[in-house]
Amino acid sequence: MPNLITGAGQIEWNGLLMGDGTEYFVQSLTGWRETPGMDIGSENRPMVHGAWAGRVLSQERVVTAELTLSPADGDVGAAVTALERATMPSEDGLEYELAVADLDAEPKVAFGQVTRRSVPLTVGYGRRVTGVAVQWNCSDPRLYGAVEKEAGSGLPSASDSGLVYPLQYPLDYGAPGSSGNLQVVTTGNVPTAPVVTFTGPCVQPRVLNQTTGKSLGFGFKIAAGEWLEVDCRAGTAMLNGAVDRLYLLTPDSVPPEEFELIAGTNDLTFRAFRDDADAQLTLRWRDAWL
Repeated sequence: MPNLITGAGQIEWNGLLMGDGTEYFVQSLTGWRETPGMDIGSENRPMVHGAWAGRVLSQERVVTAELTLSPADGDVGAAVTALERATMPSEDGLEYELAVADLDAEPKVAFGQVTRRSVPLTVGYGRRVTGVAVQWNCSDPRLYGAVEKEAGSGLPSASDSGLVYPLQYPLDYGAPGSSGNLQVVTTGNVPTAPVVTFTGPCVQPRVLNQTTGKSLGFGFKIAAGEWLEVDCRAGTAMLNGAVDRLYLLTPDSVPPEEFELIAGTNDLTFRAFRDDADAQLTLRWRDAWL
C-alpha cells in the first residue's frame, strides 16, 4: 500500500515520490488512464459481411512518466542518483507496486517492472534536467484500489443456543448460526481476481459465486490448523503455502483464473461435505478498473 502520497498529482515507486511538492516534476503520464492494447478474438465470416464476435482481452499496460528534475537545493546529482537507485531494472521477474494519484488524492495501483529509463544531459543540466522518462510494463493491465479488502464466512450451522424453559421474558433466542452465505460488493468497473482461503477442519470445501454461476471446489480434507490458499490471478492452489493441491480441483469447478468477482454485487455460498464449526472461508480482493 502506498505510504508516501499526500495528494493528487503524485507518483510513488520503490520508495521514491514524484510529482507535486517534490523535485521530480511530472510533465506527462501516458498509459495510465488509456486502455491498453487489445487482443480481439473476432473471426471474419467467409460467406457474408462482418465477423463472428469474439472476446476482447487487454494486453499488458505500458506506463510512461516524463519528468523534469529541478531540486530546490540545486543538487541535481543527488536527485539523479536517487532516481537511478529507485528505477533499477528487476532481475527476479517480480512485479512491484506503482501507485498514482492523478485526478484526486485517492491513489490507484498497478504492478509492474521498470523497463526503460532516460536521463538526457542537455544544456543547463547542472541546474535542471528535462526530458527524463521512466517506463513501466505491467503484465496485469488492471488498475487496483490501494487497499485490499476482505470478507469471510463459516459453514452453515444452527444456533448453538435457544429458548430455556421455563420461559422468562424478555425471551432470549440465542446467537444466530452462520448461514454460509456472504455478499461481496466491488466498486471497480471490471471483474477482479480474488485470493480465496479455506481454513480447516474442512472436508471437500467449495465456494460458489451465485452471481456468475462459477465455483471452486477441492476433493480432499483440510485438517484443523491447515489452510488452502487459491490465488485466482496466479492460478495456484497451495496447502499451507507450500504444497500444490491444484490437481485436486473438482470436475464441476472452473480453473482458478476464471473465478472472478464481477463489478458490483456478488452473492457467494460456502459449503463442504461436512459442516465443521471451525471451518472458514476468506476472500481478499482489490477493486479493479480498466
